[in-house]
Amino acid sequence: TKGEVRVVRGRASARARGRNATVVALEKGSVQNPYKVAYLPGDGVGPEVTQSALTVLRSLADYTEMHLDFEEGVFGEKALEQMGTEVPDETVALCKRSDAVLRGYQGFSKGSAEHGADSVTGHVKLGKALGLFAQLRPTVIYPQLETESPLKQGLVQGLDIMLVREVSAGALRYDDEAMQESHEVKQTFSYTEEEVDNVASVALQIAEARNGKIHNVDKADRLSVSAFWRKKLHSYIERATAGRQDIRLRDMFIDDFCRELIQNPKKFDVVVTSNLFGDMIAEVMGSIAGPLRLSPSAWFGADGLSVYGPADIFNASAYGSGGGSGNGNARQLSTNPVAMIRSASMMLRYGLDEPAASDLLEKALMKVLTDMEKDSTTADFEAAAFTDAMVKALEYMHQFEMVCSPGECGE
Repeated sequence: TKGEVRVVRGRASARARGRNATVVALEKGSVQNPYKVAYLPGDGVGPEVTQSALTVLRSLADYTEMHLDFEEGVFGEKALEQMGTEVPDETVALCKRSDAVLRGYQGFSKGSAEHGADSVTGHVKLGKALGLFAQLRPTVIYPQLETESPLKQGLVQGLDIMLVREVSAGALRYDDEAMQESHEVKQTFSYTEEEVDNVASVALQIAEARNGKIHNVDKADRLSVSAFWRKKLHSYIERATAGRQDIRLRDMFIDDFCRELIQNPKKFDVVVTSNLFGDMIAEVMGSIAGPLRLSPSAWFGADGLSVYGPADIFNASAYGSGGGSGNGNARQLSTNPVAMIRSASMMLRYGLDEPAASDLLEKALMKVLTDMEKDSTTADFEAAAFTDAMVKALEYMHQFEMVCSPGECGE
């Protein structure tokens, strides 16, 4: 329905609607009806970090009695070599019949034509095929990793921002309508009311689950498209929150926002913006978190399907030695599974509506990072070692009953 896009779906939502006990066994996540999760390992270290996430999810499921059924799909340069396209129809069909999708890294460089001119466009093709229109890009500074940020610790301590970016339209729409001649090029930069309403719906739902504060970022003083974006965004939020005082929507121009993001990042909670501005803001936010390629991401479609994977969609080789890090641990950082594990946590929270299970996974992650901090090492960011540490952390938590009750995140 126009402007009514649901971000979460799953068993917790069903419980909230008051379903009785005789129906629970048939709900998603039960042994009779497990969640169906498609996973697309991708290229390079994609399969390695994807397996890390699956191992952690299986370990988590053992303790929560939440049942998951995984099915693999071919994606990326491997698919291009085997089937002639980065996103085969079979993979699209698999994703559409799943409850959520986990996606690994794609390709080995941003601009290489090693396997054909379109070899780096798999993620965009997947987004178009699945109708993905909104991206969530969190920036969270873990206490154990505050020193990785280029900003002063006082500026980033406790930082937790969620960027909501429209990704299907605007200046970077899926279908490029550029008209190029020898001395001139023209490209469409447009939004419809429905496209703005859809992303506004996502931003509102995220804000409702957080502190209710939304910052809209645009350039409404110079761009007619931005002025339209602002007007329709406000119109939707006002209609959806009529009579309520818990949602606060403020506007900032993109230039003012970028300056404030560096000087006072904790001022922001939920940030919503258009495709082009979101592409830029996401990179700045990622840099604030440091160089370790830890950021997860989520993409949502209008039919409720969602895709989860590292915010850096390419392998580390596309971003420079060690994924942009200068500390010499190129191998460990390039196989670092944290972004994929955090993406799995986002999948539990938003794709499967299992927030208690997501919280458990985050607690295990915090324990592993704390143990690593005590050892003063980054070497254990390597996939196998980090995965083993996550499984042991979950076992430790289960041993001391640091798990949620079956009524919260299991059967």
